[in-house]
Amino acid sequence: MAQASAQTPTITIGVSEGDTFKYTATYFWNSTNPNDTVPKYLLEQNTTEYLRATIKTVTGNTVTISEVQHFLNGTDVPREELTSVGTSNQFSVLLYAANLNAGDYLLPMSQLLYTIDATVSREYAGGARQTNYIEVNMTDLEEYVYRYTSLYFDRSTGILVDAYFADVMVDSPSQTFSYTYLLTETNRWNVAGSQPPGDGDGDNQIGGLPMELIIGIVVAAVVVAVVAVVLFLRKKGKN
Repeated sequence: MAQASAQTPTITIGVSEGDTFKYTATYFWNSTNPNDTVPKYLLEQNTTEYLRATIKTVTGNTVTISEVQHFLNGTDVPREELTSVGTSNQFSVLLYAANLNAGDYLLPMSQLLYTIDATVSREYAGGARQTNYIEVNMTDLEEYVYRYTSLYFDRSTGILVDAYFADVMVDSPSQTFSYTYLLTETNRWNVAGSQPPGDGDGDNQIGGLPMELIIGIVVAAVVVAVVAVVLFLRKKGKN
């Protein structure tokens, strides 16, 4: 993890009302216990065709995100997410402060002192974009053995580009729950053909375990952005 800069950066919101973002997501489940079974909710997530997020309102650093989770049977599940970007009340994993640099705090107005590891150029179909990268492995949370996050977000807009999240719960230590997000469409720029997550140095290699949303922000609320969901269920110890 990079060392924080001496001055706290000003929180800048890089998105505007009407911006839309669409993601694909992949879910993984692993268990070292052959008697464990796949949780029902993961099977239900497997019927998600996509998730879409639209910036509804921007007031100061408070942003409302309208989300739609679209299922293969045609059902749409709408929801709204209110997040205070850059503070301890940032409840979305999709949006961060814009114009941050390596060494800056991820949440400048929070006591969580996670810092951005690197600012790297990421290649997209529409051209190279400056992208912030951070990796966090949390082992001091009450309900988790660990939570791992590795993600990229676009520097100029603050929007999540791709990420990997992994959780191991105290009450089910034999099971690992992980998932990835990848931005596939937006009206801000062309993201088709983006690279997969990496370790921040441009070699597309994730350092450590699968990534889980930064700073332990609850990912359940992050059903924001078009996500074509493919659930890969894997059980260790079984062929």
